Amino acid sequence: MPVQQTTTRETITATMSRWAAGLEYKQLSQDAIYQAKRFLLDSVGCALGGYQQHDVIIALEVLKEIAGRGPATVIGTGEKMDAVSASLANALMIRCMDYNDIYWKQDPSHPSDIFPAAMACCERAKGDGEELIVGFVLGHEFEMRLCEAAFPGIRERGWHHATLTAFVSPIVAGRALHLSWEKIQHAIGISASRHCTMGAVTAGKLTMMKNTVDPLATQSGVLAALLLINLLLLKESPSELGLEATELGLDATAWRSRGPSADAAPCGTATKAANAAATIAILGVLLKGHGP
Repeated sequence: MPVQQTTTRETITATMSRWAAGLEYKQLSQDAIYQAKRFLLDSVGCALGGYQQHDVIIALEVLKEIAGRGPATVIGTGEKMDAVSASLANALMIRCMDYNDIYWKQDPSHPSDIFPAAMACCERAKGDGEELIVGFVLGHEFEMRLCEAAFPGIRERGWHHATLTAFVSPIVAGRALHLSWEKIQHAIGISASRHCTMGAVTAGKLTMMKNTVDPLATQSGVLAALLLINLLLLKESPSELGLEATELGLDATAWRSRGPSADAAPCGTATKAANAAATIAILGVLLKGHGP
């Protein structure tokens, strides 16, 4: 009796990773490049102000104790430290005063929180300005599209948008480190499967954690990407994440970073294979299931 062959559909994370790994600077529109530079200037301004804030001072004191030496620059200090620590410090500076850009569709997000993943990893990989801009655009593209992917958004299900950042930051970091698309895909699983952020951080009396959870998700992606540099992949692949690639609408001719809601905010607003099952469960819950 002949053996029936089955066709395996490419998973959403594979599609995302292939697209990110293959994106080149020359494919970006002039407007996307302009907006990336614009958001960078806005973010650096936010970081210079954030550098003086109490929560950043606390974080820098801790990082002085635990961070390792490395090639990544810490904004405001000129000091160098490892990419994982620098990405947290810089993301917190950008985010802490709630003045950086915001995108709000089904879910809100602050895509420039992910800039430090590109910055730290480009410095580590000795990338140039064009590589840096590719990273900035990728962060905005994926974060903004994920904000549109769930109906209702994950915010309405009790989760914080840092949960989405944990999917996006390893893409940005992995691309800056020139990982293969397979390794970027596994980095998504490593980061996202351990970083579901509860919406409680924006409820009731607000604490410093409101503006810290997204920087922590950015840091998570950098760590995941670095873990993949010298890691041999298993034969199994991360499994389906609960939505079709077409739902994200990846298109190198229609950049989300030029959309009307991708604004610099003038003021604040209130797998690896072992991780595959957890990753499936996460997006299944976030996009189609129930929150905590």
